[in-house]
Amino acid sequence: MEKLIPQVISWAEDRNIVKGSSIEAEVLKLIAICKELTNIVDQDNMVTRLSKFVEHKDICTGGIGSALIQMIVICKMRNISLYDCVVLTKELKDERIIDPQFVLIMIMRYLSELSGHINGNEEIRTDIGYLLIYFTSLAHILELSPQDCMQKAFLDVKDQKYVIFDGEKIQENDERYESANKIIRSNHINATVD
Repeated sequence: MEKLIPQVISWAEDRNIVKGSSIEAEVLKLIAICKELTNIVDQDNMVTRLSKFVEHKDICTGGIGSALIQMIVICKMRNISLYDCVVLTKELKDERIIDPQFVLIMIMRYLSELSGHINGNEEIRTDIGYLLIYFTSLAHILELSPQDCMQKAFLDVKDQKYVIFDGEKIQENDERYESANKIIRSNHINATVD
């Protein structure tokens, strides 16, 4: 992940997500990803859950990876790193960490706390740290590698051509794309020179 995290940050900066979007919008995207994962993973019994997972392995892999990417973007927006976040967490000794339903409940709990702390302009590192731990646990429960999940999700988005300009996602085929991209590049160059 050490090599992939800087690539994700560079990708997000190139599309002006870090400066052009709001942290609230990025948290909403993270919540939407979690909802999709919950719909697939959270079933009534283990047999149904596992067969559903096998059916939707790509969605689970991409979903966990997308969640990790969103957390990297959110951290960059607050000028913190994922590593700083994990340092603030305590070792989990709860045996339920192997139960996907429990892990999903904890993910939702920390998403709620993250949202509240962002709305109150408070510290979010602990929330992100626990989210990272629980998403990693979910990946392991589903016999996935968090790194592979993030790699898949990044491959799915890295070549998409769009920018965030004035809070709006402008696709490459939009007539405003070139001018928005030039303004963003100019602002980026000016910020680097200062």
